[in-house]
Amino acid sequence: MALNKRRISIKCGDIFEIKLKNSKKYFQFVLKNIDYMDGDLIRGFYFECNSNYKPQTDEILNSGITAYTHTWIKPGIKEGFWEKIGNVQIEQGFESPFFRQTNDHLPQVQKSHNWFIWKGDIDNKIDIGELTDKYRKLPLSGINTPASIIKWIEKGDAAFKKPN
Repeated sequence: MALNKRRISIKCGDIFEIKLKNSKKYFQFVLKNIDYMDGDLIRGFYFECNSNYKPQTDEILNSGITAYTHTWIKPGIKEGFWEKIGNVQIEQGFESPFFRQTNDHLPQVQKSHNWFIWKGDIDNKIDIGELTDKYRKLPLSGINTPASIIKWIEKGDAAFKKPN
């Protein structure tokens, strides 16, 4: 007996809905980053609604961007963490944001002096040493599992513990 294996197709601009306990939130797939562990760059939106409401895509997009991060979208679909609800073309001239990263990890390192920033290609990183206020608000680099994305969408960047 043959199994029905549905091919999952995603493309830049796809908008995904995450069903939370009492509401729904949204993110958009903006860029495939084959040079960064084949990750999918997404941006989360402030828009949140109750479970019964069906929003228009412009309501979601006009609510503002909470942050950017990388994940793998297809496993999140397969695991039932989110579902595609539409597609809106990415704005012309879109560029990946800068990310901040350190190779030091908690709990061993409480304060890192080995931070770097990168944009688009991690091989073109810029060492900045200690993290200063100038870079503190940049999104934290990393590939986050679908389960981690749920925490990120619920709680924002504070869901990920990181060294100073």
